[in-house]
Amino acid sequence: MRLKGNFEIQEQGGKLFLVKRKEDTGKLVKLGMASESLAWLLGQLKGKEFEVQEISSLLQRQYEVKAEQADAEALLLTVNWRRIRMLEGNLGSAEKVKQAMLFLLKGALWGKATLPKDIFPLTVQEWISVYIMAGMQAVIGTAFDGLSILPKEFLPPPVLLAYWRKGVAQTERTNVLADAAIYNLQKFFAEGDLPIMVLKGQGIGSFYRRPFFRQCGDIDLYFGSMEAAERAADYAESKGMKVSRGMDSDSNFGFQGIFIEIHSRIVEQHNFFTRKYLRKLEAEAFTKGHTVTRDKVSFQIPPAEMNHLLQSTHILKHLLNEGIGLRQLCDAAISLHTLKDQTDAKELVRILKKCDVYRWSKLLYALLVKYLDLPAEDLPVQTTENPDALMEEIWTTGNFGVMDERWGTRPEGEWKGRMHTARRIFNKMWRFGKYAKLEVVSWAWQLSVAPFIKPRK
Repeated sequence: MRLKGNFEIQEQGGKLFLVKRKEDTGKLVKLGMASESLAWLLGQLKGKEFEVQEISSLLQRQYEVKAEQADAEALLLTVNWRRIRMLEGNLGSAEKVKQAMLFLLKGALWGKATLPKDIFPLTVQEWISVYIMAGMQAVIGTAFDGLSILPKEFLPPPVLLAYWRKGVAQTERTNVLADAAIYNLQKFFAEGDLPIMVLKGQGIGSFYRRPFFRQCGDIDLYFGSMEAAERAADYAESKGMKVSRGMDSDSNFGFQGIFIEIHSRIVEQHNFFTRKYLRKLEAEAFTKGHTVTRDKVSFQIPPAEMNHLLQSTHILKHLLNEGIGLRQLCDAAISLHTLKDQTDAKELVRILKKCDVYRWSKLLYALLVKYLDLPAEDLPVQTTENPDALMEEIWTTGNFGVMDERWGTRPEGEWKGRMHTARRIFNKMWRFGKYAKLEVVSWAWQLSVAPFIKPRK
């Protein structure tokens, strides 16, 4: 594949930045800082087509730099070019890139995977696409771990491996900071007689072969009830934290450089008919937490059945809204596998049916078996659902919709933003609503009818 030199250099504050003009809108997208050598290089390539190797050769002739440095500059330019093209929906050899990505994730999850036929070796451009897709799907570290099962002759170029490893090192540092924050949060809230339970994220990460390679985000905390969540927010505020209050007693604040969310519920459902039942389940779950340990930090997460319910409903919520990525699928797969012996399958099935996500969960489980090689015997229920349309949606959207260009940018203003969200969600509902009818109907009602109903005085 040949690349077109349609990048530009802009100077801002005495520094050079690499930018690219999007073909459909003409909007300039800032890609990152640029060196003087890269600025010269773009002058040579402006409006031309070139191979990646030609970039390195040009740099070596002009600046007499070592091949390693020239290769690194060439890689930076190509990575940024591919990132923009992927955001525009152009994956190049899309099927090869997808199959390579799934192979790496299987290797990371299970330590083994069958080498797909006619996929490897990949070209430099295809490896760069895999790397960028890993970032958009929030699995940079997980995919890197999967490289450990790939024969040496099929590995990415050394310069890309070094670039990739650098990103993984940052993921590891962030995980260390997050674990330290959890350790200190436990002590912080214990002084206020407020025990905590950690939802999603770090708890699930402990199930991975390389926990610190999993990309982490916010820390989600649960305190046992809506009243306890309000007390936790009040307590944090009384200790000088800048707490932002949200709906339903949810709140958030910053702590040691990490974004902390206080949740009044474990499971977020719009379904009107399950709320009372869920609050009872959550109160019971808070007293039956499962202890996980990451290095020297131990904390409580929800028991197995509630953990599976939480992940299933969380994935459904984001699927119907902005989109869901491969990280959440890997989380669901590794949780089902790790917690298999602790899961009461009959109880979980009963809960899934009561919450009207039984068929949806069977669709999700079918996807995990077909695309991520989750052993079928790890499932709490057997399934014959066809997950292909769901997988295609995940390829399209990326992690929380980062790759989805179908709906444009959310407009400013409450009502315009609400209509933008409604348009996106109603489209998803037509395709996936049959798998969780009550949840979809309840959400549709809240989007279209509830805003116009005045509450009683």
